[in-house]
Amino acid sequence: MGRAERRHDLHTFRRITRVELSTWLIEAGDVHFAPLLQHAVAHWWSNVPARRPFCISCRASFATDGTSVGAFLFAMPLSSGEHLVSTSAICGDCWERLQRAAAGRAGCSAQGFATRKRIELRRPLVRVC
Repeated sequence: MGRAERRHDLHTFRRITRVELSTWLIEAGDVHFAPLLQHAVAHWWSNVPARRPFCISCRASFATDGTSVGAFLFAMPLSSGEHLVSTSAICGDCWERLQRAAAGRAGCSAQGFATRKRIELRRPLVRVC
């Protein structure tokens, strides 16, 4: 798959999704509940050698680095009758850090503290209370 075809696919998706997107962040082992998402994951895996996807957080390559998938991020247009799903992935290491940070935030809010620092995936995630 060449650069022109990837750009054409992206342009088509953006044209159709101008209004709203519905997004899901689902752990890699939990995509079995929706056939559309199962199909999207199967399509993503079948195109790994051609598209050479990377982690949306740390930019590790799933095609060349042997990186494991921790979670998938799905985006689907609400305004279109078509079944289009954009699929991105987060590597296992980033997904673990994200889960630890979410647990830390849950602990902070359970204690009545507000989190004031925005947590970004590209930086090491820490508990902020």
